[in-house]
Amino acid sequence: MKNILLFSPHPDDNLCVAGAVRKLQKKGYQFYEILFANGDSGGNLKNSGVITDIRDKEFEKASDILNTVRSYKIGFSDDEVQYSKKLFYNLIEIIREIQPAIAFLPHPDDYHRDHKEVSSIAYDAIRAADNSFKFELGHRYRIPVSLYYQGLNPLNQVNILVDIEEEFDFIMKLVRVYSSQMTERMKQNLISKPSLAGYYMRVRYAEAYEIPKNLPLYPNGVLSDLS
Repeated sequence: MKNILLFSPHPDDNLCVAGAVRKLQKKGYQFYEILFANGDSGGNLKNSGVITDIRDKEFEKASDILNTVRSYKIGFSDDEVQYSKKLFYNLIEIIREIQPAIAFLPHPDDYHRDHKEVSSIAYDAIRAADNSFKFELGHRYRIPVSLYYQGLNPLNQVNILVDIEEEFDFIMKLVRVYSSQMTERMKQNLISKPSLAGYYMRVRYAEAYEIPKNLPLYPNGVLSDLS
């Protein structure tokens, strides 16, 4: 069984890759997600306790729709995601346990500090999981395909476009789940990004991805499964 691993800074960031995930699931892939922050400062509500509970329920409902095998909740508050040795080792252990065929991580130049922090530690853990050390964390494993996904900021370069026209209704179903986050501006972002990527791919909707530096792709059939 081939697995997908997503590194998500916040509860609704799985929207950024939902099209590619759904396309791969149709071909038998299983989906795993690591959620770093609880979303306690997101949305339009001022009470952090209330919004945390709402966003957790939204995330769980979205996970059901995504048919997530397992979600790993790290539990940081928003804007407090921190790189640490303990977290670094934890991510290595998860990677070696799941052995994903493909991993998605946020871009290091994205707008939000949590996204940048998650990008940094996820990148380091992906590289370290293949090193000959800390064997108590599992056997070394090289993820064949790792890709940066697009947040609010444009990618530095687009290396891969994935046609998600057939998956777009599924994405909109997830968008409706995250109602606490869906301002008109956010809806515009979620439609305009795949529309622009689709324009360049000559399809209606697409998702854009960037290959991280020093994480070359190893042929394993994933890219053909995304076509």
